[in-house]
Amino acid sequence: MDDIEEDILIIIPEGIASKFSVDVKNPGRLQFYYTNTKRKIYPSRIIAQAIKIPGFPLYSSYYEVSKNAPILMSTRQMRKIIEKIILENPNTRERFHSYLTKTPDGIPKNTLLIKFFDSVSPKIKELVFFELKNHINNDNTQEILISEYIESANLASFVLEIFFVIVGMIAIILAFFHIWISFYCNIKDNILEYGIMR
Repeated sequence: MDDIEEDILIIIPEGIASKFSVDVKNPGRLQFYYTNTKRKIYPSRIIAQAIKIPGFPLYSSYYEVSKNAPILMSTRQMRKIIEKIILENPNTRERFHSYLTKTPDGIPKNTLLIKFFDSVSPKIKELVFFELKNHINNDNTQEILISEYIESANLASFVLEIFFVIVGMIAIILAFFHIWISFYCNIKDNILEYGIMR
């Protein structure tokens, strides 16, 4: 194991806990693969097993869903690991150094989640969203304002509800006329049979 003075504190999805026989009571080992064949192992301690974390859809209590979920750790500990694995390795230093210096804390990010207080108005959220979009200068980054998605999903749900109500009303009206015609034909046939029998 490498010379990190403290255990790496991590949060894992509950679904992989039973699969890998890990829990919050026992220490663990965390493996980092920085090439296809090279890896480093660090002591770790699980501080929580999460069933669901907002923004991380793969966190679940089911293994098949959560087996590809990321683990969560502090920024400070991630920075230490990156410095030891990448920046001290001559083969990877040049390749990653320019990439790592683009972020303020030197940690590359795949996803940035911003949580606003409930008291923040939608106008302020949109202002922050568009200000962030101004700083993004590539086409590979996708920006999502969740409130817009929620509004569009609610609108789609409302339209679908109206559509189902209209289809249901049409079905009830057609069923009424079908029952009425069947009832009328049945009575007419019975009256005809009654007249023939007499």
